[in-house]
Amino acid sequence: MNIEFRIPIAPTLGFFGQVEFFNFCLRRLGGIYTEAKINVYVGENFKIGEAIKQNSWSNDYNVEWKAVPEQIFNKYDMYGTANWRYNDKTEAKVVIQSDADTVLVRDIDDVIRQIDIPFPAIAGHNAHSPPETKGTILPESTSDRYWPEIFRIFNIEWPKELHQYSMDAEGLLPKIPPYFNLGFVAMNPLALEILGRKIDEVHERLTSVTESFMRCQIGLTLVSQREKFKIITLGAEYNMSNDSTHQKLNHKKREDFRVIHYLRTAELDRSKIYDPDYVNGLSDTMNNDANSVIVPLLKEWHYQR
Repeated sequence: MNIEFRIPIAPTLGFFGQVEFFNFCLRRLGGIYTEAKINVYVGENFKIGEAIKQNSWSNDYNVEWKAVPEQIFNKYDMYGTANWRYNDKTEAKVVIQSDADTVLVRDIDDVIRQIDIPFPAIAGHNAHSPPETKGTILPESTSDRYWPEIFRIFNIEWPKELHQYSMDAEGLLPKIPPYFNLGFVAMNPLALEILGRKIDEVHERLTSVTESFMRCQIGLTLVSQREKFKIITLGAEYNMSNDSTHQKLNHKKREDFRVIHYLRTAELDRSKIYDPDYVNGLSDTMNNDANSVIVPLLKEWHYQR
């Protein structure tokens, strides 16, 4: 099975370190993950040759560094970096869109099997909470009118299948369409091709009604619903935050984790993991289970570098 991972980044030491650590964790799984391709999309009009030079470790792996076109970044900023990854064609059977601050700690074979089908399909885990309400003509994002209004603006049929945000412990928020956190979203080439053609138009229209930082996540929801993708909602084990509340609310234990998203910085600062002194100074005893899994891997990675 030929699979591919796509990671959008800014050209910083923090992001470069996260990509290298992602690669380390991926390859240690063996099997199809040993030769899986990683495409890294670098924004901010950074010279791609310089990215390759600063990441010479990648010469030994199936990793390709790609520049986000200058006109795309200048027009859309970091949102252009995030969305540009949909534009490349692929020879893979399954493409996983990943954030740099994620790692695979177990195989994702079950998701791959579900996505490798002959019609457009995506799979992901629902976001923790509503998009922030910012510079918007939309209702408050916590209201029961927010998502229906977006669907009305885009003339999309309201879905029959609705979900809770993944950290809505008591079900106090309105149920929502599948709205995936972009830390881990798997898709097949049919879905990827449609997203590549449609995402910029949807993003531009979204920008006219909201300045939400989560526009890329909202855009993915809209395209997948409008184009009638098969949408598979995954459990938290495929996008486990290093947030103890997320873990408890979703009833997951360490042995369940498959993909960890280390976005919280209370115990572990993702921007510093490239620094061996920082990593070696981390406690082997963490309060958060996800961090407890990651820290030994970080130390092993630095030991082998």
